[in-house]
Order: sequence, then C-alpha cells, then structure tokens
Amino acid sequence: MSGCLDPDPSIALELAGTALTARVNLSTTPGNAATIASDGLYVQGGFLCAVRRASSNQAFTAPQSALAVSWDTEDFDTGGCFDVAQPTRLTCPVSGVYQITAYLNVTFTTYSAGLDGIKIRANGATELNDVTDVSTIFATPPKAGNRGLWADAVWLGAFASANQKPLMLSGRFRANALDYVEVLLSASASTGASTISGSAAATGGASGAMLAFLHPTPTL
Repeated sequence: MSGCLDPDPSIALELAGTALTARVNLSTTPGNAATIASDGLYVQGGFLCAVRRASSNQAFTAPQSALAVSWDTEDFDTGGCFDVAQPTRLTCPVSGVYQITAYLNVTFTTYSAGLDGIKIRANGATELNDVTDVSTIFATPPKAGNRGLWADAVWLGAFASANQKPLMLSGRFRANALDYVEVLLSASASTGASTISGSAAATGGASGAMLAFLHPTPTL
C-alpha cells in the first residue's frame, strides 16, 4: 500500500509499505538544514546561496596561487550557507552533491599569460580542482578522487583593457554536512597591485558566486 499525506505544501510524508519518509523542501521551509538532516529526514534539493562583492574592490598583489575571495553582499540564501563574519566561506549545510559557479572580474597592473583561473578549496585545506587552460581541464580528473570538482564550464576572457580578465568556473562536487568551500584566484604570471571587481558599474560588472544543493549523496 502506498499513499501520500500532504498537510503543508512544503512538507510531504510518503508511505511506501512500512517505510515512512519525510521530504522537506528547503526552498519554501526556513530552518536549520543541518538539524533537519540529523533528524533522519530526506532533504530535497532546492536551496540556493548567491553572494558577490558590492561595496568595494578586493585588492591584492600578483602573482597569487591561492587567494581566497571575500564576499561582502548576500543576494539570497535559503540554506544558511553564508555568514558575513566568515566572508570567504560558503557552507554546505547537509551532505550531498552541490553545484558552485564563480565569476571573477580581475584587473592586473601587468598581465602575463600563465595558469590563471579559479580554484575551489574545501575546509581551508583541500583544493578540489587544478587550474588549467580550457583545452585540458575537461580531460583532467578532479583532485581528491570523487570528492573533487567536476567542471562543467571554465572560461578565461578579455575586455577592452589587455590587463582586465574575466574568469569563470562552474562545477559539481560532493560534500559532507558543514563542509565549507572557498573560491580562490590563481594568477601565477601576472605582477603588481591588482583588484577583484566589487562594482556593478565596472566594465564586466561585480564578482560573485552561487552555491546550489543538487541532491543527496548517492548510496552505492
């Protein structure tokens, strides 16, 4: 016998034989996602977090191999993923597979072609992907085995200025509850005082990132 009890649009209780499974849609149900998961509930995909730099540019001196980007503005956060007190971190509230997309609008004093791109780092220690050029990144397995980042898209572009470079990366990774990830800038050959754009009015716009929960970790 199977059936469905649906007392609230955001919560569905499914009966299948003797098993009872609760599904909570976090896009419409506020609350602590980590606590919900620890109660044995199945957490359905849907929560999102989008952050950006909006109040100022982030200054740095190139070259850099792993500069963590600090975010100062939260556009939306339905999963409790971002805390401005820890501005580089995007936290995964429950175990599962996530999608991260990051865009950095970088201006260098002196730009030189090299290994320039975006890295994703987990828990302040493990880099999930290598920075490589577009022609090889899809052929290169992610770091850390199946905990690595599987890239869906990567881009190194150019604006009118030869020293201004837009960088973009989108990919999927597996996380445990309360793991956090950071977006890193890698610019190994460029030199001098440089900035990551925090202005929507700048050519190319402000830098930003989005974290989305896709689905629970598959049981193999």
